[in-house]
Amino acid sequence: MHILFRLHEPMLFRGPTEFSPYIRGPKTVASSLILPTPSTIAGALATFYLDTQKADLPQATGWEEVVEVLGLDEAHIRGPYLKMEYSGGEEFYIQFVERLVKFKEVVRALQSLDQDLRDTLAVKRKKLLDLLKDKQVNFYQPTFVERVGTRLEREYKRVKESGGLYTIRMVDYSVLSSNKEVMMVGKAFNNLSVVVEIYGKSKIFDLGRREGILRFGGEGRLSHLVIKEGEPMLSKVKELLTSFEKGEAYLYLLTYSLYKSSNDYRKVHKICKGGYEAPSIWRRLEEILRELSPSIEPKYIIGECIFIGAGYSISNEARKPMYAALSPGTIIKVEATKEDLLKLYEEGISEVGSKIGYGTVIPIPILH
Repeated sequence: MHILFRLHEPMLFRGPTEFSPYIRGPKTVASSLILPTPSTIAGALATFYLDTQKADLPQATGWEEVVEVLGLDEAHIRGPYLKMEYSGGEEFYIQFVERLVKFKEVVRALQSLDQDLRDTLAVKRKKLLDLLKDKQVNFYQPTFVERVGTRLEREYKRVKESGGLYTIRMVDYSVLSSNKEVMMVGKAFNNLSVVVEIYGKSKIFDLGRREGILRFGGEGRLSHLVIKEGEPMLSKVKELLTSFEKGEAYLYLLTYSLYKSSNDYRKVHKICKGGYEAPSIWRRLEEILRELSPSIEPKYIIGECIFIGAGYSISNEARKPMYAALSPGTIIKVEATKEDLLKLYEEGISEVGSKIGYGTVIPIPILH
């Protein structure tokens, strides 16, 4: 099963940071991420499910409660990615840090390497982004639309006396620009969707309702949700693995992958110590990969390790946890079987939030 969020207007996909003037101060700015986080997707799906069932969403809902609401005990959400439909077919766009790249171009670039990726980067003295550009991978950037708003009372939707102005930067997919081309998607967005896939049995399967209009992201933005059969990205993964039985592969990280960090903020920086090509988070990742399957042999990681705050809990009046995170576009080299790689796609590599989509990876077999 896959679920499309068809977009018809600029969207605000806020990142995992506080937005309240009480936390951020009088000059509050919220800038949209290039794609929604898995937690934004899961929250929207939980709301859609409970609305269909005429039930209320519990207050202070965490990821565990969302997993329970959606019945993900034996299922995983994978993604999201961006899908553009044409008269002659479709194109998948995936995230690379804060840009978008075409799925097929990344696959072609990695499979066309004459030698190992890490060795290639060392010989050419280039970063991954520059190497992919050399391999004719286009990096796309949507436009951003700014709006100014004022804080309202939650119950009556009137301006708060102690409130303040804030600025939001919404992502607008009507124009996607790269260094080589500018694509005019169109103001109606009729052919563009944010897509996730659900692998396994979920309560969403049992809904008689297969589509609807719902709020998606912040600022009351709307999308048209459509539930369809099949898993388009999984089909592409299986196609890549058609003649693969066992060997080396690159895992392309589609979404942020989260790892527990210390509550002592003086120590938290040590988790990502080691730089771009060898963050010390690698040891924890090795453990997770081998827990998924003992036959997986991790080789190395090339990617960006950052820290993400899960936000601020208004009901509890406290910060949510901080996580060490690998950014989308990170590449992990492994040696594994075909079954291992399919399992990695299905279950992900995130220590936290894997059920709702964090740590989604695309396995790309190495041909040389």
